[in-house]
Amino acid sequence: MAELRRRLAAGLLGLALALGATSALAQMPNPHGGGASPHGRGMGAMGYEPPNDGVMPDPTLPPGTIQISLRDANGAPIPNAPFVLGIVRSTISEGETRDRREATTGEDGGHVATGLPWGRAYSYTVRSQRGPATYEVGPFNVDDKAGMRVVLHVFDAVENIEDARIGLQSMIIMNLKEDALVFDQLYRIYNLGPVAWQANQEIVLPPDFKGFVAQDPTSTVRMVATDKGAALRGTVRPGISEVTFRFQVPLEGKETQEVAMPMLPRVAQARIIAEASKQMGLVAEGFRAAERSKNREGKGILSTERTASPGETGISAFTVRVSGLPTRAWGAWIALGFAILSAGSALTYAWQRRNVRDLSQESYDDLLEAREALLAELVELERAKQKGEVGPRSYDRLRGAMLDALGRIVDKLEAARPAAAKAQPTERAAEGGA
Repeated sequence: MAELRRRLAAGLLGLALALGATSALAQMPNPHGGGASPHGRGMGAMGYEPPNDGVMPDPTLPPGTIQISLRDANGAPIPNAPFVLGIVRSTISEGETRDRREATTGEDGGHVATGLPWGRAYSYTVRSQRGPATYEVGPFNVDDKAGMRVVLHVFDAVENIEDARIGLQSMIIMNLKEDALVFDQLYRIYNLGPVAWQANQEIVLPPDFKGFVAQDPTSTVRMVATDKGAALRGTVRPGISEVTFRFQVPLEGKETQEVAMPMLPRVAQARIIAEASKQMGLVAEGFRAAERSKNREGKGILSTERTASPGETGISAFTVRVSGLPTRAWGAWIALGFAILSAGSALTYAWQRRNVRDLSQESYDDLLEAREALLAELVELERAKQKGEVGPRSYDRLRGAMLDALGRIVDKLEAARPAAAKAQPTERAAEGGA
């Protein structure tokens, strides 16, 4: 933990020095390094250490009581400040109901709410606004053993990012699905000053994107869907905040596909990680050459990153080029597997129902056509395996099903005689007797 704090402080110091003109931040911590609270301490190296909000039980307070304190960026009480105490009751039988109490702090920056219901069915939040910004702590529960003391810090806010000490990191995780490239993107936002940023920053996603999903839509800072893509909206308070979202880009059916990746402003470092087969390649405009390795599950990945250069105000939008993509949708292989199994079962059933080995010419031709189609599909399956488009287990299952179905078809062809061939000797005998 001490090492993590040291790395975090070093990274933030570099970012703080770069905010005027963003520079390379090689010491920036990995967004998935963990350990840091989104609004916690550990930023004292920047000259400002944001105070912690707090929720704690107090046995000196009777059950059903919440002592609320609003404080400013320096921890001083805020008198005569309005706030809202949100109350949610949730039960299996009745569902969820919401209530709220509006109040104002006294001269000491505090307020005591009494006579509140307690128990696991009830959860509380404390929310306050200053200008355009919203601050919140909770949800939390109140039990029958003690009251609760709640401390919420409220900061001045600006709407122009140029008036705040803001820097960002971006992490993009790319996965290949049956018919789309799926992008999971995380932004870690560092606010190094005592003033909050009220964000309303839109990014334009690729024109054919679909399946947009944002994590935690109730947070005071979040990504929301827009007509053109997505937007960062809400209050970025001092400290560290994180937002994540997901979107998909349909596959074009080509071996190589390019995707335009937008960026929020002030991104000092960006990293891309893609699950990749041996045949896949990854090139990101302005990023270093992708490195191939394996993740914790042993799956192959490609990763690359970039840090902003001196003089840049941040990493702007760039293009990602993915190569070695499957040209045949995975769904086609799955459908083929089901079709083969169904066809094999149908052939066996039909054959068992017959007492003779004669087939109509049409049925015989169908078997010939099925044999040629299966041979062609076996060739395609081998190619797909060589390109890494089909995994070992799927390959074994599909190949086994194909060979089984092919064997049944060949057996039927060898044992059966088409009705047309059977009729030819009879017709010749009739001509000879004429």
